[in-house]
Amino acid sequence: MTQWLIKRFIKDNGDDPNKLRTRYGNLAGVTGLLVNVFLSLIKFLAGSLSGSVAVTADALNNLSDSVSSILSLLSFRLSARPADSDHPYGHYRAELLLSTLVGASIIYVGGSLMVTSWGKVVNPHPISFEPIVAVILILSILLKLWMWVFYRAIGKRIGSDILHAAAADAVGDVLSTSAVLVSLILFRFFKVQLDGIMGIIVSLLILKNGIGIVSENASKLLGQGAQKTGAELLAFIKAAPGVLGAHDLMVHDYGQNKYATVDVELDANMTMEQAHALADGLERAVFEKYKYHLVIHVDPVRQTDDLLRLARVDVEAVLVQLDGRYGYHDLQAEEASDCVQLHFDVLIPPDARVDEEKIKRQVAESLINLNPRYRPLIRIERDFE
Repeated sequence: MTQWLIKRFIKDNGDDPNKLRTRYGNLAGVTGLLVNVFLSLIKFLAGSLSGSVAVTADALNNLSDSVSSILSLLSFRLSARPADSDHPYGHYRAELLLSTLVGASIIYVGGSLMVTSWGKVVNPHPISFEPIVAVILILSILLKLWMWVFYRAIGKRIGSDILHAAAADAVGDVLSTSAVLVSLILFRFFKVQLDGIMGIIVSLLILKNGIGIVSENASKLLGQGAQKTGAELLAFIKAAPGVLGAHDLMVHDYGQNKYATVDVELDANMTMEQAHALADGLERAVFEKYKYHLVIHVDPVRQTDDLLRLARVDVEAVLVQLDGRYGYHDLQAEEASDCVQLHFDVLIPPDARVDEEKIKRQVAESLINLNPRYRPLIRIERDFE
């Protein structure tokens, strides 16, 4: 069904990727809206027939999913807008904002259902088992399983956070509707009334999904790093011919627009033209392979410099003695008339709770004890690599 819908409604004529992405998003949004409106209507009917608060709660859940589908349609229209002077990186993060709203609406529905279901536990009302209700719930489970496959397929194809959120919500719907069906079956055959309890279970599942969606999107909006992609990029850059090392890779993406910056160590004996040609070629190679717009900062390294070699030995010895987890990069040693100036960055674990100024003093004092001519100029960096 998913492939049929794509072939029927998506025309790929080599158009702009953003336009194609919007078409996929519109297909997912409209399909989700139609399915969820249909499910909410038939479940409200089922809830009326059975008198079950859990079934009615499930109908409300599907109604909230309909609102989420409308938000997803809006998000694709907003995120497809081209970059402008006020938003030079584009409007992709509008999708993250609206995806967060989807999560917030799911949390609201879950909280409301929790209150209603608790009322049913405290003051239970009789329910009835109707075969048509069971058929409706089974149909809902099957449709939501397909929606999970559908959202996941399109979300993966276009890299959509809001569709990944919708896929996660569909899984929660499958679990919650299954719980409701089980409660009705137990009442039918064993006269065990778990309607309110199942309603609470449904609400907890809904709340879990909503909180997960909000948390994930909030992390991305706050600048969550792409660790896997970053590791691949860094390995690719370090393996390039002529590159002696690379560090301080920073990656950030705005949907189709992805950017990265990195410090690359090159032989100091290279001419400016040679270094530029290497950096330019590497930037092009990264874009072709990973679609990241890379900007390279060149760090010259004097490989045959005895002063630098000795400074490197001393810095490594001091850091090992201070804390084996510490590292360094960007070491430069400059001979002055009355001293040796050392410039370098000390790398500490990202989660280390330490006094950075104290670390600077300790490293500087230890180096001066090794060589009184040293004048260390130190920066502290968190090692996110």
